[in-house]
Amino acid sequence: MNPPVLFASSTVIGIGVVIAVLGLVVFLVINNAKSTLALKLSTDSFSSGENVEGTVSIAAGKVLPAERLVVTLVAVYEETRRRPRSTAGYDENEEQWDTTATEVFRHEEELPIELPLPKKFKGDIPFSFPAPLGGQVTVRTPSGGIKQGAEIPVGELPGSATANLTWAITASLDGTDVEPQSQSVELVLG
Repeated sequence: MNPPVLFASSTVIGIGVVIAVLGLVVFLVINNAKSTLALKLSTDSFSSGENVEGTVSIAAGKVLPAERLVVTLVAVYEETRRRPRSTAGYDENEEQWDTTATEVFRHEEELPIELPLPKKFKGDIPFSFPAPLGGQVTVRTPSGGIKQGAEIPVGELPGSATANLTWAITASLDGTDVEPQSQSVELVLG
């Protein structure tokens, strides 16, 4: 006995719909591939005058009309101090600490790359620039003093205070929606 023609044609239509949906999914995945940016440093610690070296890896899932590819080295000095107590108007629930953060060094290095980046571009772009010398990093302390390089206070300070000098390197494709990549780094000022 032969199956009804209606059953055979509905099976063929169902298989065709499944194949069409799978094709659409594959098309969307291929055409909406995510663009990525990765930052890799030669080491995670540098000293004054040494070269800060690494590589920025790019994978473009679509055409990227970037303005520039930049690697930035930034230092932020942060001090946390206990607030002075006063008997007049003292609030037990009030925050007892004041924190000030100031950018004390910035270096931007524009990397040579032909822009805009074409779809499916993949590449590793090396970078190298000298780490700052101590005299290039200046901190103005809350008391009005100026400290440079190895004089910059880090760690415990008198009067229940602490100080940190934090370094970070960031790679970014300016003018795109590609997420910038950032990495903490240790830099010893001499």
